[in-house]
Amino acid sequence: MIENIITLCFFGAIGLGIEVIFTSLSKIMKKKDLNKVQLFGYSSIWYFPLYAIVLPLGIYLLQDSVSDYPLLMRGIIYAVLIHVGEFIAMWLLHLINSKSPSEKEYLASKHSIYGFTRWDYFPAFIFLGLLFEYLVTNWL
Repeated sequence: MIENIITLCFFGAIGLGIEVIFTSLSKIMKKKDLNKVQLFGYSSIWYFPLYAIVLPLGIYLLQDSVSDYPLLMRGIIYAVLIHVGEFIAMWLLHLINSKSPSEKEYLASKHSIYGFTRWDYFPAFIFLGLLFEYLVTNWL
């Protein structure tokens, strides 16, 4: 039982940490004067179950089906599924809270899909999927 709780916390913390780093670094792209970049990142505790349960479970269930595919193909499959999962999760959070945590920022982007996901994050989701594949393979 305690091992399961530790595993959930491990995956949740890894996911939230990566998101904080990603949001912090993405601000560099928006600033013209790098001396004024403070690199504050952010996330939401609402995302913890997504990183702790949904993403590792999805990868765990897919692993046998995609294990023979090349690395990039597996990453693309994971990225597509992460996009679908993010869209559904943000839509559900929108229904529960009248907005999802990232909705305002997502809607400000020309790459937004209804404020629930962003297609320009596709390369980051490839990396995230492959990282979680590695963690699932070596942790679970």
